[in-house]
Amino acid sequence: MSIGRGLSRGTASEKDRLEREAQAGTREDRPTVLRLRDIHTCPPVFQPRLGEDRNGATNGDHVRALVHQLDTMPAGARKLEPIAVYAAGRRFYIVDGHHRRAAYEKAGITEGIPVRHFEGTLEAAIHAALEFNSRAHLGLTNAERNEAAWRLVCIGEMKRPRITVAAIVQASRLSKKSVENMRALWRRLQARFGDNCDITGERLPAVFDTYREAVEADRGEKKEFTKEMRDAMIGQMVDKLGKALGKHPHQHPEMMGEALVRYLGEVRFASMVEEQGFMKVELEELEEFRAWKDRGAINPHVLHPAKCGFGDAGHDYRTDPSDF
Repeated sequence: MSIGRGLSRGTASEKDRLEREAQAGTREDRPTVLRLRDIHTCPPVFQPRLGEDRNGATNGDHVRALVHQLDTMPAGARKLEPIAVYAAGRRFYIVDGHHRRAAYEKAGITEGIPVRHFEGTLEAAIHAALEFNSRAHLGLTNAERNEAAWRLVCIGEMKRPRITVAAIVQASRLSKKSVENMRALWRRLQARFGDNCDITGERLPAVFDTYREAVEADRGEKKEFTKEMRDAMIGQMVDKLGKALGKHPHQHPEMMGEALVRYLGEVRFASMVEEQGFMKVELEELEEFRAWKDRGAINPHVLHPAKCGFGDAGHDYRTDPSDF
């Protein structure tokens, strides 16, 4: 499993998730229309626009204009330009058309939504998402172009063959010099801040959540991360989790545990558990534990050893299968 790729944490973990879904088997059918609930979004990977909307639609005025357009169409013909989707695993994800999906949802249209399919690698789909949005009449801001181009640079530097400068220029509409400077910046930051994973020994790329943060780090302007800043950031995360998930984590802790594994990836999940001091998690043990769980425990909440091998006696390290 690849780790980080030098991308922002959200983009890297979501890209890993899509790759795992695809490895499990990607559907081969290519329907020309889909139900709204079957058109999925993954903004950290496919939406170059900046915003907090979980479904990727960042411009409310544009969504309202599309809804008005739908409302003025005759019944039975309420359709916008097909949404571009990409098949990963059993799902179709939007490559281009987040605002159109939001408009259909607000207009109450849930069936017969026209789509077109993007074929190729996941990296090519990410590249296409930026290119589509660069050509759209709802233009990208300079900050959005920089962030999206930085995403492609980070992906391109970690794969072979690399994404060319010309390809990134075409997708982002930035100058060749700007993209070349980004690539040089990426390499400098890896030399200064890259590290090795204590668990796997794999080289971990330095991660910067935004292009701006990367530039500040290169200039030596990255502010010291104090305890107060850390506590404030954790507080913000708690607030966002509470608003997004409500009581679900408390009512369904076993599903929350599985969701965390899928979101973070197994390596980062294991590192997080160990960092919190709950227990030391070896990847082999995690895989063995999940296989044990998949075989079906009589009681899914039964305690089970989770240290020094499964079945070793005399150890107090125990956990609940629902944690995984």
